[in-house]
Amino acid sequence: MTSLDMVKSPLAGIIREKEIFDAMFTDSPVGVCLMDVTGKFLDVNEACAGLFGYSRSEMIGMTFQEITHPADIVYDTEMMNKVVRGEIQHYEMVKRYIDKLGRLVWAEVHMRAVISNGTPEYFIKHIEPQRGKNGKCVPDIRIGDLFKNRTTKCFLWAVVSTLFFNTIISIIGLLHALG
Repeated sequence: MTSLDMVKSPLAGIIREKEIFDAMFTDSPVGVCLMDVTGKFLDVNEACAGLFGYSRSEMIGMTFQEITHPADIVYDTEMMNKVVRGEIQHYEMVKRYIDKLGRLVWAEVHMRAVISNGTPEYFIKHIEPQRGKNGKCVPDIRIGDLFKNRTTKCFLWAVVSTLFFNTIISIIGLLHALG
């Protein structure tokens, strides 16, 4: 075996490992993304971009906060900060996103930090859409669509008016008790 063969063999192994890693990232059936420690997307695969209706180039540079449902931002950020502080190494959660067209997308998220010299360097996040029996992401509706359906409008009105009425009754009862 020549010295050139000794160099070629490990180099071929490294090249093959990189090809396998690239295929795992690119061809994964679930969304995979790399994020910096602030939550900015450094890279995303086609499954991730497609889940939210964006192209890969559109998503790179965006932050997870831009596509996360407002009600889930605080908890997700809190968990990410725990990872940055070294309190935990990874977390999982089911959360809501808003896609490019304004539709609600439910997904199961698994996130892990890649640590270098004891400090998180970046995050790897797997995003798997929650699917219903029909195979579609659930729920596959726009938030504004909730108010187009007469039955839904009536239901929401009943809930809101009941909450309002109960609150007023409670305040009146409290005022009477205070005399």
